[in-house]
Amino acid sequence: MNLPRFIRADALSLRYPALAQAWMSAPRPALGIILALAVFAVFVAASGRDPMEALVKAWNGVIGSSLGLSEVGVTMIPLLLTALA
Repeated sequence: MNLPRFIRADALSLRYPALAQAWMSAPRPALGIILALAVFAVFVAASGRDPMEALVKAWNGVIGSSLGLSEVGVTMIPLLLTALA
């Protein structure tokens, strides 16, 4: 099948080799976390709230207290066991 050049996977590496090399060498989990935080900030800002304040409150609610950390464990363990099944 003959796809147009802009759809093929190698189009980025052919047009912008430096950008393609940087993308492939970057740690993808870190990029995923940064992208998720950016999307979170956009949605919070769209609702009229301060994104940093919301992030700090979420972080302190989960990591800042032993109750929050135990609730993460209570929620996470069934999900992990389901994923392993």
